[in-house]
Amino acid sequence: MGNIQISFKMKNLLYLPVWVLLSVAVYACGQPSTPPSPVHSKAPDEMDPKEAQAAIAEWDSLREVVVKYLDSTGKPEDTIYIAKGFNIPFDDIQDLMDNVGDKSQLFAMLAIEKDSAGNPYLSLIFQAPDTSKRKTIRYYDFTKPCPNNCPD
Repeated sequence: MGNIQISFKMKNLLYLPVWVLLSVAVYACGQPSTPPSPVHSKAPDEMDPKEAQAAIAEWDSLREVVVKYLDSTGKPEDTIYIAKGFNIPFDDIQDLMDNVGDKSQLFAMLAIEKDSAGNPYLSLIFQAPDTSKRKTIRYYDFTKPCPNNCPD
């Protein structure tokens, strides 16, 4: 009787690889056939979105306090100096980068300019050496301050 039980167990053991292979095949057929989307690799100075949004929100809150203060002092026109941000067209950045000789010497400087009516506004002026041998410092102003050029 001992031999019968052993042969019965060996017989059941032969079904194990078939069962495993069948289970793997069913699992594989249930997986999506589209390849996974590529993973976004962060640039060296790219910020975590939550940290960036928190920093922006913190400035927005502080900016509101300053704007309210200026309004309360009777100088609401001075709120134009409290920038929320700047629109910087990509094509202009590309042109700038094509004309910069030493990219480690590219700076964005805050400045106060005047519009055609003589009203001052806060701007962002880029400063960098050009591609000439003399590395002449050039200035670029293609940004649009927010306010008034804010996104919806």
